[in-house]
Amino acid sequence: MDVELDKVHPVKKFRPIASGKISSRNALIMAFVLILILGAALTCFRSGFAVAVLSYFVLNIFYSFSFKHIVLLDIFSIAAGFMLRVVAGGLIIDVAISSWLLLTTMFISLFLAVIKRQSELKLNNEDTNPVTRKVLSLYSMDFTNQIATVTASGVIICYAIYTVSARTVSIFGTENLIYTTPFVVFGIFRYMYLVYISNKGENTTEIMLTDLPMILNILLYILIVTLIIYKII
Repeated sequence: MDVELDKVHPVKKFRPIASGKISSRNALIMAFVLILILGAALTCFRSGFAVAVLSYFVLNIFYSFSFKHIVLLDIFSIAAGFMLRVVAGGLIIDVAISSWLLLTTMFISLFLAVIKRQSELKLNNEDTNPVTRKVLSLYSMDFTNQIATVTASGVIICYAIYTVSARTVSIFGTENLIYTTPFVVFGIFRYMYLVYISNKGENTTEIMLTDLPMILNILLYILIVTLIIYKII
């Protein structure tokens, strides 16, 4: 759907279809094959999980053809996709999902999505770079800054409440998970620093895997969570 725009993007032009490594025809054939495999595989799972997966598929179809061109609806569609992943994960292992966890997922997804829009907006503000996403014309730096601030606050608040909610405490038998909140706050602030100061943000995965402070923060977070859950501390 985006191959022509990807071809003029400084990073996305290296994607397989945009670079010509894979033809659009072969990509469509493979997509059709994968859809058939998915349809067959879903019959082996419970109906709730199948509904979540199909909802995710339909959401992405609407996003690709329409939603990504509508201001705000584009980033909310991305957030909805991540929330559906969490729901599907809970259904497949038969674990109830906390409402606070879903809200945390929504806010962090919105945060990452709007930060990506902001990075693209910065890129397209340079005269040498053409617009590679139509909806960017409906955003501004000030607007995305405001959304980033609100969503970052939402992530921190919802996560903190999640750690001390009655259901979380009853499952893990401790309120000490609240002490993992500083790692979440640092992660959010570090990410914002990398975007605002270091002009990164186009590729979330790249930031997570290449920034040493971010890597150390994630590892420490996992370690502390594990120690708390298993009552080691």
